Amino acid sequence: MKCSLALATFIGLSILVLDRFSKLLALVLCQESHDLTSFLACNLSFNRGVSWSLFASEDAYVTIILVCAIVGLIGLLGWHAYKRLQANKSITAEVMIIAGALGNLVDRILYGAVVDFILIHYKTWCFPIFNVADIAITLGVALFIIREWHNT
Repeated sequence: MKCSLALATFIGLSILVLDRFSKLLALVLCQESHDLTSFLACNLSFNRGVSWSLFASEDAYVTIILVCAIVGLIGLLGWHAYKRLQANKSITAEVMIIAGALGNLVDRILYGAVVDFILIHYKTWCFPIFNVADIAITLGVALFIIREWHNT
């Protein structure tokens, strides 16, 4: 399925708006952990690292390095998306990854950390806490891999 520039823009902006809105809600409503179901909770957390808090640090230079790396990756992925768009190929995966990365980048700039709040758990097992931007990045990467696997 091809993704026009207008559709890609709509998808990206929708992800950004949903991510910002959900994080603002979490900042207001989830100061304390709340179980929503037997396996889903709202548990506010600030991730100063990358995925699953890798490279987490309180040092400002680590945040600056992460922001620079993320901006660079967004730029490379944006260039890749531009080339695919010129070739009349789908850019849905790239847009999802870029929008998610931008959503988390805004958090790093505003708070010095990424706002995470979705917790999936079962008894004593807990999946790492995540957010809407992380979902978009994960789905975008999966779509990217599937698309590349099939050379489309």
